[in-house]
Amino acid sequence: MNFLIPVRATASSVLDASSAVPAASVEVLSHMRRGRTAIGISAVSKDVYIGGEDVTASTGMPVKAGESIVIPVGSDAVAPFYVVGGSCIITEFF
Repeated sequence: MNFLIPVRATASSVLDASSAVPAASVEVLSHMRRGRTAIGISAVSKDVYIGGEDVTASTGMPVKAGESIVIPVGSDAVAPFYVVGGSCIITEFF
């Protein structure tokens, strides 16, 4: 994978997405960390779904259990999308 901007740091955390939650770490949501350029989402044991604030299994883009996706984000975007469906690991690239 190639990034257009050098990656200075990464941070990973586990999200409980049993209901729709922002695809962002506590540090990003609270503005303690800024400059995120991409986010990786890895579905752990169940499929998860990516979409807007009202995402559901029928309206979201699926990420199958055991698979990952990396999505570029605007550096000032705190919660441009949400995830629902089960536990997932997010990796934020700064």
